[in-house]
Amino acid sequence: MINWLYLRWQLRRNAPLFLAIALPISALGLWGAERVPLTFRSTATILLEQAPGDTQTARPRPGDAAPERLRVIAQKVVAAPQIENIRAALDAPIAADDLSLSVTAGREKATLLTIEANAVTPSLALALNKQVVTAVRTAYEDSLRARLSKSGTEAKALVSSLSDGVDDLDARLVLARGVVGLLPDGAEAQMGERLRQISIVERQQETYNASIPLGPEQIRLQAELDRALTVFTKSHPKVVLLTQELAALSTQTLGTNTPLDLDQIAQEKAQLSARLQQVQSARQDLSALRSEHASALRDLAQAQRDQTRLQRQTEARFTQEAALLSVIAAPTLPTSPTLPSPSLARFVAVFFAVLLAAGACWLRWRTDHVIHRSQDLERHLGITPFATLPQQQPLPA
Repeated sequence: MINWLYLRWQLRRNAPLFLAIALPISALGLWGAERVPLTFRSTATILLEQAPGDTQTARPRPGDAAPERLRVIAQKVVAAPQIENIRAALDAPIAADDLSLSVTAGREKATLLTIEANAVTPSLALALNKQVVTAVRTAYEDSLRARLSKSGTEAKALVSSLSDGVDDLDARLVLARGVVGLLPDGAEAQMGERLRQISIVERQQETYNASIPLGPEQIRLQAELDRALTVFTKSHPKVVLLTQELAALSTQTLGTNTPLDLDQIAQEKAQLSARLQQVQSARQDLSALRSEHASALRDLAQAQRDQTRLQRQTEARFTQEAALLSVIAAPTLPTSPTLPSPSLARFVAVFFAVLLAAGACWLRWRTDHVIHRSQDLERHLGITPFATLPQQQPLPA
């Protein structure tokens, strides 16, 4: 049974000690709680919807899903270079631990990105959250441009290759025009007319030679020349010697009636034929280069049109997919600190002060060997008291 008189006496006796310990410690704890650096948290939520084309894909490629893309973007935002940019923009000591970006898969293939920015002041927390939202949007648009620019890069490479081919054909065409342009006007017609004159002269000479009968010596030399040609080539010394002797004998026989030197005519004819063939080949090459150049220009124009069309499609696709990222909860200005809680800090300070003071009072009671009641007598001396006298109340005056 509790002795309420003894308990009240102990409380009255230890009250000064309790107050002497609890009050200073509580005051010190409250003073420290007011000076603990506060942390304010600003939150924002970003929604990334699934692109319409991705929902029709049976097996999407790795990294194309919205949650994976947002996780990659979140990792880029909290990376060291991006933190340095945010620190320089805000001119404040910002660390990666001050940011918390969590990705959550929502309904209907939508993904939520929750941003929590912690700072020592509400305004700094709000500014930090706005910077992070801007960084997330910028990183998303950069990744979107990189993903959509692959086909544009291929089209650009094709246009560049075709343009280089056209430039090469331009240089070759200028060179071919220069070669053909060196010929005087009418040179090809003049060479053709000269060849026709030479052919007429050769026919006249053959007719003239055929009208003169051959002598016995010419017949013999011609027979030897025919036999030598069956064994040797035209450049053989024996064939050359027989040809010269037959020509000299023919000249003596014809006398001054020979109209032209046949060797000179044949040499001139060969030179004119070779020159005329070169001119015709140059003109054919020029014509072929013109056709190839025109075809290359058509291919280049078509590639440029395809590149322009693809660029417009890419811009439209970029605008469409960039609109899928939206801020559904803008950064808010925090009105109260999150860590530590002021009320919790005050409660903890007072609680520990009371606990410490109660512990001191309990220790004083445990170490007190003065006999105050009958239970103390039995505990210290082992003697059971026979009777106790109640405390006398003073009589009223």
